[in-house]
Amino acid sequence: NDANTPNSNAQLAQTGVETMTKSGIFTEGYLCWACCPTVEKIWVNFKTHFNKEHTNWKNLSKMMAKEAGFGANSATAGDLSQGLAEAFDNLAMAAATNKTAFESLTT
Repeated sequence: NDANTPNSNAQLAQTGVETMTKSGIFTEGYLCWACCPTVEKIWVNFKTHFNKEHTNWKNLSKMMAKEAGFGANSATAGDLSQGLAEAFDNLAMAAATNKTAFESLTT
């Protein structure tokens, strides 16, 4: 995919970044992502980067909940984990659907 193709890898990654920044959870992850070279800001790298950020956040949340005596709160982190995975999948599916629709209109 080139930069002019609707929903290219770079555009899909940018949409993901916009979604992640709205969550307010992965601020440090975003700052690291922003420092990456533009050519590396593609979908597969986005997923890898923010999955690592999510894992770090989940581990930190579990530690904090345990220290505060709320071991049951780890279910909340699990729910967010599942939600994040579903959000990634939904974003990719929506982009693929939009690209297919666009291509059918232009052929």
